[in-house]
Amino acid sequence: MTYHENRNQQYRRHDDAKANELERRECFKGFPINGDEPPQNVGRHACSNSAAGSGAPYFFRGHLRTHASFLSSQSLSTSVPSVNPLETTQQWRDVVALKPPASLAELFATSPERVQSMTLRVGGLLIDYSKQLLDPKIIEALLSVSLERDVASAFQDMAAGQAINVTERRAVGHMALRSPKGQRCLMNGIDVAPEVHATLDQMATLATAVRSGDYVGATGSRIRTIVNIGIGGSDLGPSMMYEALRSLRSAEISCRFVANVDPADLAANLQGLEPAETLFIVTSKTFTTQETLSNATAAREWLVAALGQTAVDKHFVAVSSNAQEVREFGIDPRNMLAIWDWVGGRFSLPSAVGLAVMIAIGPEAFQEFLIGMHSMDTHARDSVGVDNAPLMLALINIWNSSVLQSRSRVVMPYSFDLRRFPAYLQQLVMESNGKTVRKDGSLVPYATSPVVWGEPGTNAQHAFMQLLHQGTDVV
Repeated sequence: MTYHENRNQQYRRHDDAKANELERRECFKGFPINGDEPPQNVGRHACSNSAAGSGAPYFFRGHLRTHASFLSSQSLSTSVPSVNPLETTQQWRDVVALKPPASLAELFATSPERVQSMTLRVGGLLIDYSKQLLDPKIIEALLSVSLERDVASAFQDMAAGQAINVTERRAVGHMALRSPKGQRCLMNGIDVAPEVHATLDQMATLATAVRSGDYVGATGSRIRTIVNIGIGGSDLGPSMMYEALRSLRSAEISCRFVANVDPADLAANLQGLEPAETLFIVTSKTFTTQETLSNATAAREWLVAALGQTAVDKHFVAVSSNAQEVREFGIDPRNMLAIWDWVGGRFSLPSAVGLAVMIAIGPEAFQEFLIGMHSMDTHARDSVGVDNAPLMLALINIWNSSVLQSRSRVVMPYSFDLRRFPAYLQQLVMESNGKTVRKDGSLVPYATSPVVWGEPGTNAQHAFMQLLHQGTDVV
């Protein structure tokens, strides 16, 4: 039996005892976006749809909801289980004690089959980690650490909607955003799937109307430009995806993305636009983000100066969880799509945060994107040991940053359309792992995240590649 087979067998024994629980927690299968009408009341925060009115000139008739948090402080525990610090465990000591291979040349000379044994195919991805300074003993030791830390159970707790964000007493529920219609997805015991799919249906309705020209602005002109105003996850994800899927975009509609509070950013993006043909999407979970509101206020002034105050109803959409702040800003909450406090900004792309992208590429293509994300969720949930691509990439990152002390990771996509991918990964990795304390408040004595940076590949070859090949730092 190979070490891969042996470790996978250990993982399966470890997981067998949890099989019934995992089945109970499952929230998948079936998936059309434009399906049945959502129920009239959902969870604790559902309300009557009648306020929208059948004659109301708003985007989302019949789907008015309040979006207050249902993760009440009374129902969530902030207790942190007692866990031995990682550095005190024998498994971690075993990892740290291992001597890294001298060079890749030596590894390939002694193990010519490395590429075959260290390559994974997941969906349409080929993941080759054979060029990392790893050998079978190191991989086995890292997998032992993940077993000792019970990483699989932690992932299942997240998928089950438990409040794993103990500091804010919230669930971390982004997997529910791409779960197929017809399956329950619990957050603190409440099924959020109907509301998630109601929002996807709202997005699809608006996207279809804008793309076809059925939705028009205040003067009767069709919408030709979407201006997405947000920052952080409300900008990095949508702008990256818009560029990455350029080949799928409608030729009739363009999108622009504004994030920087410097007025020059908004001014540059408004240049040449017709107010009557422009739709603004303002994205802020709390609708109190200073940079976003500053840009949104300036955009509203630009629109009102050209078309008058009443035009705001036809030219502004909000993506938020705070209906009161949306109303005070001047956008009717009926022109608001929901995002929930159990969705972190850096994970929010498959939610209403992706509305601009859905308008650009169409609901059907956006659905394919969600299906792809869901397939990776399923892979991460069901695969074990060296067959689990996210787990292996995470362990390799720990080996590089925490053991080999490599403080920098460069990302160089050679596809021009993926040029925004490094910036997207910067937030995803560094905002997630850039911590100095553990859950119990104690200081972490080892590196938690590398600095992530990068540029498109061929550009980088004439910029910083010499440092990578001949410099003193290991990247």
